[in-house]
Amino acid sequence: MIARIRPSRLTDGPTCEALVRENWGGDAADRFCYQFYEAKHPRFFVAAELDTERFMGFSAFEPTMLMRDYYHLIWLAVGEEFKGLGFGKSLTKVRLDAIRMRGGSMVSLVTQKTAYFARFGFRPIDPMDNGWTLMSLRLSEVRI
Repeated sequence: MIARIRPSRLTDGPTCEALVRENWGGDAADRFCYQFYEAKHPRFFVAAELDTERFMGFSAFEPTMLMRDYYHLIWLAVGEEFKGLGFGKSLTKVRLDAIRMRGGSMVSLVTQKTAYFARFGFRPIDPMDNGWTLMSLRLSEVRI
């Protein structure tokens, strides 16, 4: 199976929201809706589809205000029937490539799946008491 990864469209919103709700519940779905539809600063959403009828998943990243060229990965969700087939990996690589193309030097994320993101070079910074961990990846020399 080969996925086509493309920029997300507004019409993807309900399907993405359903994936978020399925994986993380209502509070996360509300946060997704704010980020996807209402947020004023730029976020970059991408979607994976098998064909125009089969939406497989989505992911996103956003610039941060912490320092110049610093980005944060948000949302990586793949439909249950497509898990374990490499689509999450493809969505993550697309995000990291897009960040590199924008001159990004540092990337962070918060996850419950540290081993998964360690495969991309992310290192744990701060394990939280709730099972989530802040991780980071340095892509190039950091400029402040």
